[in-house]
Order: sequence, then structure tokens, then C-alpha cells
Amino acid sequence: MKKLIVLTVLTLIISIQTANADVISPEIYYSKQAYIDKTGKIVPEKQAEAIYQSYFKKQSPNERSIVRFYDNNGLVGYRDEKGNTIIEPQFRSGDWDFKNGTTAVMTKDKKWGIINEKGNWVIEPKYDLVLNFSEGLAGAIKDNKLGFIDKNENWVIKPQFFGALCYTNRNYDNAYWEKHKCFQRSEFHEGLAPVELDNGELGYINKKGEIAFKIKGYYLCPFSEGLACIDFEHDSYGYIDKTGKTVIPPKYVTASDFHNGIASVRILDTQAKRKILEELKRYKEGQEQKNEPKKEVKQQENTKSELNNANAAYADLNDDIRQNKENKTEIAKTKIVYVSLIFLIWLIFLAFRSIRREIKRNNDDKQN
Repeated sequence: MKKLIVLTVLTLIISIQTANADVISPEIYYSKQAYIDKTGKIVPEKQAEAIYQSYFKKQSPNERSIVRFYDNNGLVGYRDEKGNTIIEPQFRSGDWDFKNGTTAVMTKDKKWGIINEKGNWVIEPKYDLVLNFSEGLAGAIKDNKLGFIDKNENWVIKPQFFGALCYTNRNYDNAYWEKHKCFQRSEFHEGLAPVELDNGELGYINKKGEIAFKIKGYYLCPFSEGLACIDFEHDSYGYIDKTGKTVIPPKYVTASDFHNGIASVRILDTQAKRKILEELKRYKEGQEQKNEPKKEVKQQENTKSELNNANAAYADLNDDIRQNKENKTEIAKTKIVYVSLIFLIWLIFLAFRSIRREIKRNNDDKQN
């Protein structure tokens, strides 16, 4: 079982290292889950889980759980804890569950609205993005800017900010999200909501749209029990209070909201990281050793190929030499023919001249 876990982790790390490292940090696989109180002190796991369970039971003792599911066509529907379909699959996307009887969904034509548990529209689907209601207000995006509406769809806070659920983005191109930071939930909790300002700064606003305070960070969470988790730098979470003061310094890989004074975090496990990196190193070395015979075979194939090429070149050279010899022989033969022909002509000339002299001599004898 341990080997299977290590192998799974190694596979995840290798896949991350070969992909874009900014998407998911490998640090999360070197971490372990823990629970902390509001001072940052570790709380025993059993004690923390008991506190968590009592909190959620107290929050919704009579409320049924209705959660999202996907059909074979990738459409979103909702069903209860028993698996009964409450709302038939018909949406392109949607929030995970219902809160206070409503949830935000996106239609097939990429417009967002809010429905109730019967599937009826509470907020008509006409927004580029809309979040579920929280403290009477719902974040909505219009013309690429974030504002907040009430249940009558009045703009209580006009669209002027940036940032809202990255994972719900279906309408914007990558350039928009590379320029602007993204938040887990741009929702009001305890009177404040995290936003990105027009100049790229991050901060929290009140329900009048006024800036409560600005803060340097990469990822802002809503407030819960007076504290909000902040990713000050990639995978470096801590907690601030409502004045923006750091209460728990950044030292966690991930962090979450406080419930009944307890929050779930992930702490970097240096020992686990060392072991995993060692396993990764051994894995890579093993892969290299497996590839050694392949390299040797390839070298042999290359040598054989080079030898074949050399033999072919040698054969071509022999053909050239043979052809050269044949050409020289032909030239020599031609020369002999020419010389023989000239010699024959010369003999004919000598014979003709001798005959003429003999005829002249005979004529001279007759005259005498």
C-alpha cells in the first residue's frame, strides 16, 4: 500500500514537472493535513473533527443536502444525499451545492443566473458571471467588471472591481485572467468582500463599496470568525484580522475558513518531501538504467549503418575506378585505330608513288 501511495505521488510530481508549474505547485504533495486554532496552535485531529461535525450540524440541522452532478453529456444537474435527482441536468456549469435554498448556474448560452431548489429562476440568466447570494448580495460581472446586486437585481455596488471565481470562467480569454488575479469567492462575509481594485491592488470592501483596507497578496479568502486566510505568495498562507493585520504568519501550503475556532490547513512536511525526492531520484535513475540497453542497441545500429554507408561508398569508388579504366582503354583503342589508319594511308601513298615512278620509267624506255 505504501509503495502504491509513493508511486502515485511520484506520478503526480512528474506530471507536474512536465507541465506548467504555475498551475499546481508540487509543494502540496509534500504537505500533510493539520488543524489549528486562532493562535496557530495545532489541534489534535480527533478533537478538531468532532468540533467540525458539530458546527455543520448546528448550521443546517433541517436543511437537506443538494449537490451538483454531471450527466454523460457533461451537463450539470442537482440531486439530494440519497441520489434522487432534484433538478434535471441542463446547465453548462454551476456551484457545488445550494446555500440558503439557492445556487448559481450557467446556461448553455454561457449566461449566469441563480435558481432555487425547484429549478426556478430567482435571478434571470443574463450576466457574464453571477455568484450565489451571501448576506443579501450577489457578486455579478458586467463588461468584465465585478459589482454586487440585491435580490431585486439593483446594483447596490456598481461594477468597478475585478476578480471572481476563476473556475467558473467560460467567457473570458486567457489574457484577461493573466492580467487580473482571481479569488476563491468574491462574497460578503462578516460585512467584507475580497476584490481586486482597478490598479491591480488587492483589498476588502464594505457593503457600500468603500475600501476597508488594502493588502499585498496573491489570493484572498472571505472572513470567517474574524479571520481570513491569505496566500501572501504562492503556497504561503497565513491569516489576517479585519484591520489587515497579520495574526497567523504565512507558513501553510493551503488554508481554509475557521469554524468553531478550528481551521484545516496543510503544513509542509520536510521529511516527507525528502523521502519523496529521494524516491523520485531513484525512479529517474532506474529509468535511465532501463534506457541504457536501448542506447547500446542504438549505438550498434548506428555503427552498422555507418559500416553499410562505408561499404556503399567503397563500392561506388570501385565503380568509378573501373569506369575510369574502361574509359582509358577505349581511348587507347581509339588511338591505335587512328595510328593504324594513318599508317595505312601512308603505305597506300608510298605504293601509289612507287607505281607512278614505274610507269614513268617504262614510258621513258619506250621513247628511247
